[in-house]
Order: sequence, then structure tokens, then C-alpha cells
Amino acid sequence: MSTTSTGDAAGSAPHTVYLDLPANVAYLGVLRACIQELLAGIEVSDHEGVDYAVRLAASELMTNIVQHGYAGRGGRIRFALTLAPGGSQFVIETQDQSGCAFDPACVPEPSIEALDGRGLYLIRQLVDQVTYSDGHGQAWESRESGPFEPAEAGEPLPSGAWWRLVKALPALDGEEGCA
Repeated sequence: MSTTSTGDAAGSAPHTVYLDLPANVAYLGVLRACIQELLAGIEVSDHEGVDYAVRLAASELMTNIVQHGYAGRGGRIRFALTLAPGGSQFVIETQDQSGCAFDPACVPEPSIEALDGRGLYLIRQLVDQVTYSDGHGQAWESRESGPFEPAEAGEPLPSGAWWRLVKALPALDGEEGCA
């Protein structure tokens, strides 16, 4: 496990923590603790709800990468956890070399009777934007809990499977932005 961070205390630059974790659910606590610490210093409306949503989405993502991407094989997952300047949004980016690509648009909505299969659905409900690249030049995006659709061409995609989750952080009542 390794960690590094960037950013300034004044909040004028994004604050990013980089994690390089083993692909093992035993490290979920490390991921959740880093997210909680990054969010601890900001003031947003429904802080407890935002903290819970971001940590649960990140936990579901890591669990899916471990279970479906690596499928029990050893490997690593790199995370970039970024608090935007002014605390306006929180971004989680992951990259792994599991080699297991899939089309998220083909993942069915979970059945109410099913005991599993809810991870991707939960992630889409908990954050405002989800982007996935399969490491082979294909990318999909979901906005505001909507279905996955092919992402528009933009910046070159990184190698390996890559995820990006974005959660807008609500300002306190009466304020225009988060501080």
C-alpha cells in the first residue's frame, strides 16, 4: 500500500490523495478512511449523507473490481481521491490492470429478489456521474442515475480499466458554493 497527496490547505487548488492498494476487500477500510478524512474539513449541507454516499460508492466500486475484475487473482488498484477547489465536488478515479473488460450498458437492473448484483446500480444512484473505460478504447458514461451510454470522444483514455465517479457537494443553505 502506498499513499501520496497534493493540494494546499487554503483550498484554492484541488486536494488529491493517491492510493495504490492490493486488490483485496480487506483494504476497504483504508479507502473509506481516506475519503472520510478528505470530506471531514468541508462544510456542506447533509454532510453525513454525502460522506456515506461517497464512501459506499467507492466501496462498491472497489468490491466490484476485486470480485469481477480480478476474480480472486492478485493485483493492484490505483485510486485518485480528489476534493475540488472550494469543495464543490468529490472525484474518485480508479485504474486497474485486471484485463476483464465489460459493457456496463449490458448489466441488467437488479432484481428485488436478488441477493447480489446491485453494486453498479448503487454506484449510479449515489453519485452524479459515472464514467468507465474498458482499457480497449471504449468508454461509457451515466449521468444523474441514468443508463450507461457510449461516452463522447474526449481526452485519450488511460491504459487498463478506468473508472471515474463524480459527486457534486451541496452548498450549505444560503451559500453559493462550498467552503
